[in-house]
Amino acid sequence: MPAGTYTVTTSGYGFASRTDTVTIAVGRTETLDLALTAVAHHTVSGTVLDVTGKPLKGATVKFTDAPVDAVTTGADGTYAFPSVAEGSFHLAASPSAPVLCNGNWTGALTVDGNETVQASLPPRTDAAGTYSCAPGAYSWIDGRTKVALSGDENAEAVALPFPVKYYGVSYTSAYITTNGLVNFLSPRLGDYANTALPAAAQPNGVVAACWDDLTLDKKSSVQTTTTGTTGNRRFAIVWNNAALVSDTSVRLTFEAVFDEATGAITLQYKGIGSSALQKGSSATIGIENQAGTDALQYSFNESVLKDASAIRFSPKAA
Repeated sequence: MPAGTYTVTTSGYGFASRTDTVTIAVGRTETLDLALTAVAHHTVSGTVLDVTGKPLKGATVKFTDAPVDAVTTGADGTYAFPSVAEGSFHLAASPSAPVLCNGNWTGALTVDGNETVQASLPPRTDAAGTYSCAPGAYSWIDGRTKVALSGDENAEAVALPFPVKYYGVSYTSAYITTNGLVNFLSPRLGDYANTALPAAAQPNGVVAACWDDLTLDKKSSVQTTTTGTTGNRRFAIVWNNAALVSDTSVRLTFEAVFDEATGAITLQYKGIGSSALQKGSSATIGIENQAGTDALQYSFNESVLKDASAIRFSPKAA
């Protein structure tokens, strides 16, 4: 190093930082011995809450900038680090699979005694932050107008009662498919094999209300209805009693509801029983942009759907 006077700051986990001054002369080697003082250790504990405010089991909690082993929350959502050195750190909490609408949480933490930290997970978003999702208030809307859609691997275009803005593009019509999709770009027939979202392959620009290999027989129907007044209308697309091709004894009733005022999309599920297939074990639930490069997937082949439940996808401004 060039000759001169330098300030040296030394720090390390578990020790108090210190600052020293050292002068280096031309042609001399200087030795700077540093005695660090250990700091006290304390307990850091708390609870992780899911996006609805309920204790979340199995969440991972960790320090992102301290050599402390991560811990997992118990059945009551609680966690504890028994020995953490004094200092300023960052704590992070993330849900275990299935993550559903639970996002990741981070927070700054100064440890100067026993600390209690509650981590409330935020709503999860797609990569660009265009939409977020959260469990919604269930309020089923019955269909009124029958759509001329039946059979297997079919689609039908419907006019939308108000412009629907989806991933930045405004649409006045959409395609409804027998396989539980609302497709804003094309009918995309033959989409019986559901995939994880996002996917570059077609279909793209879809709302996957319950994307599965479904068929509409004489016991099934698709209906639409519009409620509310101009500026506050809701448009519902309802699949009634759709049958799974793999087992036509298994029936699914679900709907996609588009909100004029907020631009939100709500997916609702009715009559979900104990069957894994009814709960979504072979279905994709979520939304995807027009290029297939971004999406907000709620689930993929996971038995997570519940009776009388709703999932709300809200645009950033809503």
